[in-house]
Amino acid sequence: MLALVVAAVLVAETQTISGLARAASSAADPRELPSTLPHSVGGLVVLLITTILSTYKPKGLTRYGWRRQQDQRHRQRAAVS
Repeated sequence: MLALVVAAVLVAETQTISGLARAASSAADPRELPSTLPHSVGGLVVLLITTILSTYKPKGLTRYGWRRQQDQRHRQRAAVS
């Protein structure tokens, strides 16, 4: 979901960057061009969020891991009996 939002913003920003490139090629003063800083900061924030979400692991087991652990214990008990 986050990737779709980022892709949409990227496509929209492409038009802005094209306009800035045309203005820069016409020898305009670069200080007069609008800034793309908010989009750059937004992209950095999205990258940080996705990195944190991909590396964060809560304590304990997920429900899937807990069920799987219980199944293994039941199988071990059945094999011993």
